[in-house]
Order: sequence, then C-alpha cells, then structure tokens
Amino acid sequence: MSYDKTRLNLMNSIYQLDLNKYSSVNDLDGFFETIEISDENKIKAKLERLSYIDRSLLRLAIFEIIIEQDIAYQIIINDIVEIAKNFSDDNSYKFINAILGDYVRNYYNE
Repeated sequence: MSYDKTRLNLMNSIYQLDLNKYSSVNDLDGFFETIEISDENKIKAKLERLSYIDRSLLRLAIFEIIIEQDIAYQIIINDIVEIAKNFSDDNSYKFINAILGDYVRNYYNE
C-alpha cells in the first residue's frame, strides 16, 4: 500500500471514529483544543464547528508532524491540503493550511 493510500485510510478511520462518537479520540480532542492559533483563525478553530473531515485531517496532520520525524512537515501539510481539496468543502483546504501553519510556527519549531 502506498503512503498516500495509507494516509487516506487513516483519515477515513479517524473520520469514522469521530462521526460515531467513539471515546478513543477524546485525547486527540483535548490535544487539539490546546493548540494556539492566530487571532484571525480562533473563531473558526472550535472543534464543534469543523466538519468531521476537516477534524480528521487536522488530527492526522498533527499526529504525523509529531511522530514522523523523518518526513518534512511541509510535505505532510501539502499532502493533507491536497486531500482536503478532494474530500472537503471548497475553501476548507485554505483553513486547514492556515491552522497547520500556525501549529508549526507555534509548536514545531520550538
């Protein structure tokens, strides 16, 4: 299985967990809620306002950025944005890119 198919399968799994309200994603919710983002994106960043797809993609991207040290975060973000272009709303990819950019600036480069 290619890495792209693996990423799509993981995104789908996270999406299904979130959609079905399984408790195994609660720790991810708490982690995501602690991410500091720019003032311009704060209103949009509440988890309950995001679509299930967008939440799944953000969780997957942040997980990969933290865990996959051998893959540049720029590649991960670009791949996630491309998935968002295909599976999410027309402008969601811009929002996802902005949130992940804020995350990388605030946490990843420390």
